[in-house]
Amino acid sequence: MPPALAPPHNFPMRKFLVALIPLLSCTWIAQRKALANCDFSLHAVKLVNADFSGFELEVRLKAHNPNDVDAVLDRLDYTLFMEGVEVAQGVVSEKHTIPKHGEGIITTRLKIKYSTIPKMSDVVMTAVTKKKSKVRMTGTVHFDTPIGTLSHDVEVERTLNLD
Repeated sequence: MPPALAPPHNFPMRKFLVALIPLLSCTWIAQRKALANCDFSLHAVKLVNADFSGFELEVRLKAHNPNDVDAVLDRLDYTLFMEGVEVAQGVVSEKHTIPKHGEGIITTRLKIKYSTIPKMSDVVMTAVTKKKSKVRMTGTVHFDTPIGTLSHDVEVERTLNLD
């Protein structure tokens, strides 16, 4: 064990590890909460699959992390709405870490059903005309912990400017 993490002399190892867990937990929680303060922009989009029901896009988002800690996203399943209309379902299947005061790329897969395209065209035209769109994402975020995976439902709503 490195000297900086060594327990004091005559201090039982078990008590030392129990005392260390809350410190690690605070960092772990801070890293997951930091994602909420990140700014996202579109980096790239490519078609990866198409079938009779719809198509799938790989979307790469650039994330800027203004926080003093790394921002971590373990996994996420979500549904994306624009102006109240469901436009896609997506998944972030791999863990992503955006360094503190840095940038990173988050890759997600979006599934778009052909049946939603007529509704989407009205939403997109309204967004282009107004130069903004009310976007809502609902889903389940999955947190990897030392004791297993925890899941939590999330909902985020923002108005995006399209200038």
